[in-house]
Amino acid sequence: MNLPLYFNKYPIFCAPSKFDKFANIVQAYTMNLSQEEIKIIFDVFDKDKTGSINYNEFIQTLIGPMSPGRQNIIQNIFEQFNKDNNGKVIISEIKLSFNSRKHPAVIKKKAKEKFLENF
Repeated sequence: MNLPLYFNKYPIFCAPSKFDKFANIVQAYTMNLSQEEIKIIFDVFDKDKTGSINYNEFIQTLIGPMSPGRQNIIQNIFEQFNKDNNGKVIISEIKLSFNSRKHPAVIKKKAKEKFLENF
């Protein structure tokens, strides 16, 4: 499932989703919850307390916080891409670090091309 497309396709998920839309979908697709229970759930998703849920809040709530180990791995990867140490990664920095020669799709295509050359 392409969650960003799904999120934008249905009215409840049109950014931002207000409580009434959220309550309607929860009542339609879940067990019988009271308005108070639905409001508690809504408030968990509404991270910035604006009275609406956007896509990032929705995803952040579903996946939860990253473990310290995962944060460390991501920080190390970011630092490898951030060649000029400015705290930002741009596409040209990613291109400098990216090597697709050992990617299975590249290897398979090269093998296919080599086969066709010798055919």
